[in-house]
Amino acid sequence: MNAVIENKPGVVDRNKCIVYGVKVLGFSSMNGRIYDPKAIRDAVPLYENAPVNKDHKTEAPLFSDRLGWLQNVRFTSEGLYADFRYNPHADGIDSFLWFAENNGLGDVGFSHLVSGKSIPDQDGTERVVRIDRVRSVDLVANPATTTTIFEGEGLWANINAKRKRGEKPAEKADEDYPDQKSWSDLTKDNT
Repeated sequence: MNAVIENKPGVVDRNKCIVYGVKVLGFSSMNGRIYDPKAIRDAVPLYENAPVNKDHKTEAPLFSDRLGWLQNVRFTSEGLYADFRYNPHADGIDSFLWFAENNGLGDVGFSHLVSGKSIPDQDGTERVVRIDRVRSVDLVANPATTTTIFEGEGLWANINAKRKRGEKPAEKADEDYPDQKSWSDLTKDNT
């Protein structure tokens, strides 16, 4: 029997068919893209009720590919999070729930299919400055902007995710460097 705990990251509620606090989108991608925080924040309404499919499809997904949708989408200092409302009868959902109930490990996570505007940074990195349309957010192996299903909603989770992706730590001049309050909160919680 599963405990019913609402709005808690990393909790699977099989009675309500909801996985709370899944990470949808981070700020940097293994595909060489950087997502501007403003672009992500402005796109929150586009992700609300976005369909979740099994794997990315080059053509329109089949009915049997649909796993559910996102709800309660929110922007945080680590990226975009949501609650995943799933179809308990969808093909592959039991496998996903196993990963979710085992701390979200296993290089399984969410990846989006979107259109928008990007511009090259001075170093040639593609910076996404606007998201215009969310076609779907799909459950995939080896997602590009997340490393696990949950990743945690905190600064240490972001730091550890960057390390796992092989990225260098943010420096004071970088946009994703934590502000003084975030850093103080982080160090206060862990001392």
